[in-house]
Amino acid sequence: MRKFLRLLTHSLTSDTAKDTYLIFSGNIFTSFLAFLYTIFLARAFSPDNLGVFSSITAFILLAGDVLDLGITTSLSRFYPEIKRKEGEAHADFFINNTFKFQLYISLAMVIFIIILSPFLSEILLQSASFSSLYVLAGIGVLTTVIAAFISAALSAQKRFLPVVLVSSSSTLVKLLLVLLLFYSGRFSLELVTASFVVAPLAAILLGLNFLRLSIIGDKFSLSLLKKLLSYSTFIAFARVFSAVSSRFDALMLIPLSSTYEAGIYSAAYKIIFTYILLSGSFSMVIAPRLSSFPTIGKSIPYLKKVILGVFLILLTMVFMYIVAPVFVPFILGDNYYQSIPVFRALLLPAALFVSTIPSVNFLLYVAKKPQISAFNTIVSLLIIFFGNLYFIPHYGRLGPVFTLTLAYGFTVISSSLFTFYYLKHG
Repeated sequence: MRKFLRLLTHSLTSDTAKDTYLIFSGNIFTSFLAFLYTIFLARAFSPDNLGVFSSITAFILLAGDVLDLGITTSLSRFYPEIKRKEGEAHADFFINNTFKFQLYISLAMVIFIIILSPFLSEILLQSASFSSLYVLAGIGVLTTVIAAFISAALSAQKRFLPVVLVSSSSTLVKLLLVLLLFYSGRFSLELVTASFVVAPLAAILLGLNFLRLSIIGDKFSLSLLKKLLSYSTFIAFARVFSAVSSRFDALMLIPLSSTYEAGIYSAAYKIIFTYILLSGSFSMVIAPRLSSFPTIGKSIPYLKKVILGVFLILLTMVFMYIVAPVFVPFILGDNYYQSIPVFRALLLPAALFVSTIPSVNFLLYVAKKPQISAFNTIVSLLIIFFGNLYFIPHYGRLGPVFTLTLAYGFTVISSSLFTFYYLKHG
C-alpha cells in the first residue's frame, strides 16, 4: 500500500503530471467554451440543421486529419532527436521543411474540394443546394491543417503553454463569432459554417508569435522529407483510416437515416468529444518523453504513471453516466432530451478509446512500430464502415455506438497484446 501511495504521489508531482495539468487546465477552459458553443448551436439550430452543420464540420476535420499524413505525430518522434544530435537550428529547419510539404499538398486538396463541392453536397447531404457549404469547407480544411501543424510543432518542442493558448484561441473565436451572429439576428447555417472556417486563423496568428514558420528562404530538403515519410508512412495510413472511421458516424447518419437522427447523435457526441480532446492532450504530453527512452525496459516505470492517469480519467466517466439525465438537458436544452441515452451509450466506446492511450503510444514511440497502428486502424475502419451500414438503418442514432464499441474494443485488445509481446521480448 505504501509503495502504491509513493507511486501515486510521485506520479501526481512529476514533470509529466505538471505538463498534463497545464494541458488539461487549458482543455477544461477550451471544453467550457466548447460547451457554450454547443449550447448556442443546439438552442439556435433545429436538430435537422445541426445534423447538416455537424456533417460539414465532420468533413472539414476528416479532410484535415487525412492531410495530416502522420506528420504531426512524426514531429514529436524526430524533433527531439534532431535537436539532441544536430542542434536547435537543424531541428527548426526540419519543422519548416515539413511545413512547406504539408502546406503544398493541402492547397492542392482545397482546390480539389472546391471543384467537387456540388458532387459532395449531393452525395453526403442528399441535396445539391448545400454546395456553397463545401466551398467554405475547402477553405476550412486549409486553416484547420495549418493550426494543427503549429500546435503539433510547439508540442514537439515541449512548449505546452503556447499549445494551450493556441488551441483555446480558436474555440474562443468560434464562440464569439456565434454570439455575434446570434444577437445580431444573422444566425444562419451559411454564416455559422463560415465562422467555423475562419476561427482557426486566430490560432494561426497567435501561434506564429511562438513559432517561426517560413515557406521561402531555406531550400527544400528531400532527404529530410524522406526521413520523415519513412517513419510517418504507416502512421499516415493509421491516421487516414482512423480519421475516416471516427467521422463515419456524422457522415453516414444523414444518407442512411435522417438529418434529425444525425442532429440528436451529434449533440451527444459533442459532449463526449471532451474525452477525445483530453486523450489527445494526454498523448501530446507523453509522446516526446516516450520517444526519449533508449530502451523498452526504461520506459516501464513511466508507463505505469500513464496507466494511472488513464484510470483517473475513466473514473470521471462513471460520474458522468450518473448525472447524465440532469447534465445533458442542461447543456443542450429540452429539444435534445433524446440525446441522454445516446450520451450514456457513447461513454462505453469513449472509455475504450481512452484505454488505448498507454499501449498505442508505447507502440508508436517506444517500440517504434507504427505499422501496428496502421493495422489496427484499417481493421477498425472496416468494422465501422460495415457496422454502420448494418446498425444505422436498424438502430438510427444508436447505430454508430455499436460500431464504435466494436472498433475501439478491437483496438484495446490488439494493441495490448502487441504491447505485452514487445515488453516481454524487448
